[in-house]
Amino acid sequence: MKKIVKRREPAELREHRKRGGEYDDAQGQSRWKDRLREALLAEQGHLCCYCMQTISPDASKIEHFRCQENHQELALRYDNLLAACLGGQGSPGHLQHCDTAKANRDISIDPTANPELHVRYTSDGKVRSDAPSVHHDLTEVLRLNAPNLVRARKQVIDSLVHELSVRLGARGTWKTADIDTWLRRWKAREDDRFLPFAQLGVFFLEKWRRRGD
Repeated sequence: MKKIVKRREPAELREHRKRGGEYDDAQGQSRWKDRLREALLAEQGHLCCYCMQTISPDASKIEHFRCQENHQELALRYDNLLAACLGGQGSPGHLQHCDTAKANRDISIDPTANPELHVRYTSDGKVRSDAPSVHHDLTEVLRLNAPNLVRARKQVIDSLVHELSVRLGARGTWKTADIDTWLRRWKAREDDRFLPFAQLGVFFLEKWRRRGD
């Protein structure tokens, strides 16, 4: 999970709210919900707010961090709105993840509040946390260890190790300056997009930098 820095809300959402509109209103001529989705995707660098897979306007959903069922007053609050992947929608329950698995449950880990401080990754592609409540949110509510996500993360890790080894030699020879170059790449946007699973790459690069191996 990667910290999301909220930007200014789109004018279309603000105007819809001023008109007394509700979240489930038809889009009408204003296309306010389309503009909202575009703003969220741009804000997040086209990554899912939870799993960090690449998302697009046609393959994403608008997520209410605090669910509408329990927090109707936040339904049109921009700081409560995020963009999420489809999360295995329509698949068996054990294959669902992110907002689709979360449904109407509230969670303690907030993508806008430095989640990197609490999330850890293992070399086999799994996600965990040392904080029991956060670990429960990640694994039981958001189900971020769904098989397809674990496989995808493992591929990213293996690919990163392979690419660094080809360019820099064996892991024990990697220099801090070289790793810093790769860190800048994984932290930056290109054409306003982050690399898929961006914080995963940052996590391991920073780990290797600290250990010097």
